[in-house]
Amino acid sequence: MAHVCHFLTALASRNPSRILTVCQGKKKTAREVLSRIVSLSRALLDKYGLRKGDRVALVARNTDLFFEVFMAVLAADAAMGKDMPSDIASRCSHIEELIQQRDGARGLDVRIGADGAAMICFTSGTSGAPKGAVLSHAALHAQALAKLLVVGYRGEDVYLHCAPLYHIGGMSSMLAVLAAGATQVFQPVFSAASTLDLIAAHSVTAFIARRLHLLFPYAHCTTAYGMTEACSSITFRPMQPEADPFHSRSCAPVTSRGPASRPETRPASAEGVCVGDPPPGIEVAVLCSTSAAESSEMGTEEAAQSLPRVSAVLGAVGEVVTRGPHVMLGYWGDPGASTGAILPGGWLRTGDLGRLDAGGALWLLGRLKDVVRSGSENVNAAAVERVLLQVPGVAGAAVVGLPHDRLGEQVSALLVLHADVDWSGRDLRSSANFGDDIRI
Repeated sequence: MAHVCHFLTALASRNPSRILTVCQGKKKTAREVLSRIVSLSRALLDKYGLRKGDRVALVARNTDLFFEVFMAVLAADAAMGKDMPSDIASRCSHIEELIQQRDGARGLDVRIGADGAAMICFTSGTSGAPKGAVLSHAALHAQALAKLLVVGYRGEDVYLHCAPLYHIGGMSSMLAVLAAGATQVFQPVFSAASTLDLIAAHSVTAFIARRLHLLFPYAHCTTAYGMTEACSSITFRPMQPEADPFHSRSCAPVTSRGPASRPETRPASAEGVCVGDPPPGIEVAVLCSTSAAESSEMGTEEAAQSLPRVSAVLGAVGEVVTRGPHVMLGYWGDPGASTGAILPGGWLRTGDLGRLDAGGALWLLGRLKDVVRSGSENVNAAAVERVLLQVPGVAGAAVVGLPHDRLGEQVSALLVLHADVDWSGRDLRSSANFGDDIRI
């Protein structure tokens, strides 16, 4: 069965002296990284009693230590959970002590459970309440291979982690680059200046960022559409300046891979936004309802079984669904939500409305639920509305997503005030305790 640690052991075997990680000036070879992960995995098993099926939460910045802890836990067949980054400097020295106390010279003892679960990644998905999407080794493996095939990562690449590793896009790219055998440069805290410095200092050839084609017009840029429950990307599309996919609610940041000529692609139109094609091994279709005319010709039982139906008919409009090894195993501890998200036959519901064109490319037409996609994060409109209704003087609130150059969509609200209230923007900001980054 596929295990993501095999990417590491294969690289250490064929090219042990390859520089695998670079973080704050510290470089480590594939052999050194493997040895450290072996030591840490054994320390977790021996000292802390980590056992098969345990769940480990990881709270960390974008560092090489994030990578090592992640791989060490997976090697022990525990499930890795991820959270927002935080300062855990006091813990880092302790982890270093654990690594130094164990012998990492022996091979990595890779273990994998029957269900193949690798990590639990929390997401609001297509609803408001955060849920833990259980992702398998097979899903992470399939995503890595898809990115290798479509984006074209190579062993000679130098990849910069400026996108957060707690996000499924950054995580899946980390594993794809590992599979390619490329060097990975970690940026603990993002800033535009440090990003440019790292690109120059390490001759970076690939990374993820929003609006990348505007900063690097001669780079080969690819945008991806996906979601956490699909272990990142569902479709990919090479970009051209005329086609701006970032006003779509479901488009992720783009990946850059060095200089290239302008790619051919399908542009956006008034009928939706083209988000490209699925890679081999990933199926995409739409969930359609049977028409009244069709239902009238069926028996009651036959009609009930046919509503709704998955269709790959070109031009048919419906909810976008996807199937393949990339689909999550389900939501952690929530069988009801899992059943609602994954249809019989393994089709994952995305909550997006779309259609397939004559070339098989997917076009997004909107959302089926009130979710704003801002900066590749899902913001539940109803949850924001509930908070706004707690502000004194607000009688009604409607939250929508408006186009934004950098975030794709900006969370925006229309407010109705009580008749006896006359607020200026300053009064509203004071009453609601809004931060300076909120525009009124």
